[in-house]
Parts: sequence; structure tokens; C-alpha cells
Amino acid sequence: MKKLAKYETIYLDLKKKILQGVFLDGRLPSLSELTKSYGASLLTVNNAVKKLAEEGLVSRGSGRSGTRIEQPGLLQMNFSSQKQNSWNEFQEFACNRRVTLRYLSDQGSVFLPSEMSEVIKKFERRYPWIKVVQDFTNDPEFLKKSDHDLLQGSHSALLPLIEQNKLLDLEPYFSAFGRVNTILHDRYTTPLMVTLPLMLFNKNDISQVPQSWEEFIRLNETLKKEGKYSASLLGFVSLLFFFIGNIQQNLMLPEKEYQLRQAIQLLYDYYKWEAPWNTLSPNAVIDAAMQHKISLYSGYYSNIIRCLDENSDFALLPYPDRYLVETIRIGINANCEYPSEAWLFVNFLRSEYVQKKIVETKYGIPYNGKVFHKEFRETSPELYKLILPVMDKLEESSISSVGREMIYYVVYPLLEQYFSNEFTMDECVQAVRDAMNELLILDKIKK
Repeated sequence: MKKLAKYETIYLDLKKKILQGVFLDGRLPSLSELTKSYGASLLTVNNAVKKLAEEGLVSRGSGRSGTRIEQPGLLQMNFSSQKQNSWNEFQEFACNRRVTLRYLSDQGSVFLPSEMSEVIKKFERRYPWIKVVQDFTNDPEFLKKSDHDLLQGSHSALLPLIEQNKLLDLEPYFSAFGRVNTILHDRYTTPLMVTLPLMLFNKNDISQVPQSWEEFIRLNETLKKEGKYSASLLGFVSLLFFFIGNIQQNLMLPEKEYQLRQAIQLLYDYYKWEAPWNTLSPNAVIDAAMQHKISLYSGYYSNIIRCLDENSDFALLPYPDRYLVETIRIGINANCEYPSEAWLFVNFLRSEYVQKKIVETKYGIPYNGKVFHKEFRETSPELYKLILPVMDKLEESSISSVGREMIYYVVYPLLEQYFSNEFTMDECVQAVRDAMNELLILDKIKK
């Protein structure tokens, strides 16, 4: 296979991003920014942009105008797959007519109507000749009855309509132009919902894994009676965050305070156990898990265990109520009068702007790992030094793989004060709440 020249690789990547609606301000980054991001010379980047201009995808300017993305050129690309549309028809369509798309979703949409309205306004500013009218419904059979241009629903609801040729199958399109960047799942997950599995369980000891906090408490009581140890103290701190939840407002809910008290008491019980892995040492925890001294393992080092022991009996614990970050499930009516504009809207819903909003809506406040590095290096240099070797072993392609250890080192000293009777339970609960709240505030991404 012939290797592409550097400028051709850059051209194809920029073309893909333009078609996916990545550049929401309607302009490419400056040439100097592109040279840095692609690690290429100015001449190479210039040739790539020139090729985009030749296809009508961008319009090159000088001075402040920069490189503008051309909407007619983009529409022409979308129309190129429709043989019945001539260039004259396209020109009349794009320039002299206003397009209205009717969008219908059920009330279980990822966005509230007001949030979806904000997304639509952003889309209409980007594509001023397109107007999107949104409708919401409570009818579970709404997809089958609707004649809207765009239909949003579950995969099980959309699939039969695709098979009946009532909806366009978007799968070939996604395969051709790429799916939503999954790194968003890691970049915008708050530290209280880490990306690596929080818990592993020994399949020989546990047949039914817990799906709630109450089930988890009962399972631990059973394990204790059978003389089987459960997870390490370090792991239980992550478990505490897992069951408390990651949305900032949850910290003040009465039921969350009750769960927090239960978690702290459980941590106290395990803290009093004299076991070699009930320690800060990651190596001791890993060794205990590999020697099958632990039936239920919760912590940050599961990937290391899998690397060291391919035949490990530990399996991943399913996440109860865990949301995955994915594009909105949406279909285009096969009889849609304006399929190209519908494509543009679907592309926009797959853009980083909308995906980021989905994550913020479901997960809460995003965060920046640099905040944690700076804060903990300055305030807890010894603890920071202790965790660095562990962080080096972890996969650092995502921010959350750095931040999750830092969460632990904020809360653990507070728990120790309670364990040593320096805090009452009430004081410990309040201190942990305040610490978690402050972390969530610090986590906000700074543009």
C-alpha cells in the first residue's frame, strides 16, 4: 500500500474533522497552530489547506480573516452521493431556500428540552439557512407514527425502522467518517467515577456480584463470617466515592449522608483488621489479590494485576447506573426532503461540543489533571512522591488515571483523624463532604 505524503495525511484528517463539524466557529485553526498540532512544517500544512481549498471546503483569506470553512462546499460534499441532484439544483437549494427540519425525541432524551434548544441554537448559528423545530413526546410508540425528519430513540426502537427502510442506516456513514472520539469518555469523566474498573471479584468465591450499596454491605458481612477478606482499605476509599456518586449536588442529599456514614464505619472496621494488605502499599495489595487472599478487590491497580497474572480468577464488577458517553441515537427519516441538512445535524450531534455537554449533563463538572498535580505536589509532597511510582505504571492516556489517586490522598488523612478519635463521626462526615465538594469545584476545566 502506497504511503501517503505528510500533507495528504493532514489534508484527510482536516477534511474528516470538517465533515464531522469539529470546528464550530466556522474556521480552521491558524497555520501556526496546525504546524504545532501536526508536527509539520508550514509548507506541508499550507499544501494540505490548499488542497481543501481546491475542493471548495475552505476559503483562504489574509490577515484576520484566516481560513474560513465554506458551507456550500461542505453541502456539495454531502450531496455528491445523491445522483439526482445537479449542481444547479444544489445552488438554488442552498442559496435561495430556507430549510426546516422537524426533530422528534422522547422525554427520556439525554437532554432536557431547554438543553436541546441550546444545542439547536448553536447549530443554527453555524448553519444559518437551516431551522430545526424540536418536539418531545411521551408516546412509547412515537417513532412508528412519526413523519418527522429526525427521530431520536433507543437502539431497539430505531433498528426495526431501519430494517423496514423507514429510517436511513447511518452505520456505513459512521464507519466511513469515524465514530465519536472515545477519549471524551476519559477526558470529561469526573474523578469520582474513574475510568478503570473500581472493583474485581473472585469468581470462585462470589457467584452473585453486588448491584447496590445494600447488597454490597450484605456481601461483606457474609465474607467476614466465612473468614474471607474483602478489599483493601485503599480500594474501599474508591468504593466510597463510587456509591456516594459524582454529581456535586448529591453530596448534600440526606440519603447520601446516610451512605457516607455507612461507608466510613465500614472503612473503620477494615482499618482495624491486621492484614498485610491493609496498608498504603500498592505492592502489598497486589500481592494479596494475586495470592487469592482477597475475595472482593477494589482499587486502582486492577490493570497491573491483569498484566502480572493472565490467569487471574478476578472478573470485573459491572457498574450499576454507569452511563457510557456516546452519540445521541438518532435516525433520519427515509422520506426526509432535505437529507443533506439532516446529515449535518447528525454530524453536529456527534461533535465535541455536544458530546462534552452530554458528559457534563450526566457526570457533573469536568476537571483538569494539572490542578491535582500542582495542588498535591505543593501541599502533600511526601504523599505525592509516594504515589508517583504507581502513576507511572498506570495508563496515562486519560486525565482520570492521574486524578483518581489524588482523590484518595485528600480523603484518607481525614479518615485517619476519625480512626484515631481526633474527629467525631459528624466532624468526619462534614470534612469529607467539604473536601469532595472542593475537589469538584477545582475540577472544572479551564479553557
